[in-house]
Amino acid sequence: MQENEKIKETLKEFLGRFFDLESVSDDEDLYQQGYVNSLFSVQLVMFLENDFHFSIDQEDLNLENFNSINHILHFIDTKASTMKEGV
Repeated sequence: MQENEKIKETLKEFLGRFFDLESVSDDEDLYQQGYVNSLFSVQLVMFLENDFHFSIDQEDLNLENFNSINHILHFIDTKASTMKEGV
């Protein structure tokens, strides 16, 4: 399994604890559709920091980074790339 697919599987496993993923597309706005709320946001940030071993800074706490599965995956990829570059 490729790394991106593994990351996506891990993320979807986490999200599946909170809502039915069968009814959600990867581009669907999770907040707008009412699947998640502010408490979930805190849990998501903690999950990302713990499972992917990076810190989420104040400037990263932009709803756009977390409002869909694809946006979350892009955010993870961006943070991982930044860590590899040592920035």
